[in-house]
Amino acid sequence: MRFAPMGLTLVGTLALGGCEVNRVRSHEALFREADRSGLTLRAGIWATPDAGCVFEPEVSVKSWPDCANGVALPADALNRAITTPGFAVESLLVDGDPLILQTRWGATRPEKPERLLYEYAALKPLARDARGELTSYEIWSVLCAPAEPAARVADNAAAPSPAPPAAPRPPEVLPPGVTRDPEDGCLARDPEAVRTAARLTRDNGWTSPRRATWMRKRALRDLFGREPAARH
Repeated sequence: MRFAPMGLTLVGTLALGGCEVNRVRSHEALFREADRSGLTLRAGIWATPDAGCVFEPEVSVKSWPDCANGVALPADALNRAITTPGFAVESLLVDGDPLILQTRWGATRPEKPERLLYEYAALKPLARDARGELTSYEIWSVLCAPAEPAARVADNAAAPSPAPPAAPRPPEVLPPGVTRDPEDGCLARDPEAVRTAARLTRDNGWTSPRRATWMRKRALRDLFGREPAARH
């Protein structure tokens, strides 16, 4: 079982697709409080299962396999700002096509300051309940270029023959308003640059969206790993 930090979304903890250097980031928040969406989640237990994952939704979420990516989320999980000693989490959901989730989270240690960048994901609502709260959505990392698949080498495989010299790569064409920084990867200049990159990521298949689904209400068994014994 995996839990998002401070009960946030799965954005920071799941590999949403796309290698680290191709994720779109910014040094400053590009979206502001005035841009906040009023969309909320249905509070409870959510899952973003990996392909082929098998689990029982009704048992304690603590018993779910890691592949289920189970997490207990409050209704405002997509719009939160939480600071605790040594840790900070920010998320802001912004309306538009697609919706944009701006996040920043990580350690905040005074003795070792860490520069935290804002990262971006795009979100597509798939289903809502009678109150309009989200019960299912797709989410994907906003990228500046196609995700490069990790190289896979079989165990005990023979050493490959030397490859012929590769042809020179054509100059990289990044989404408008995005530049590549040697340390921080792809940096967006403004909100429209993030939205354009989000649409290009989706339309060109640069990464595979992940589907998050509300499974059920949170129960006591999710706190204790089992139903607490009745008192007499």
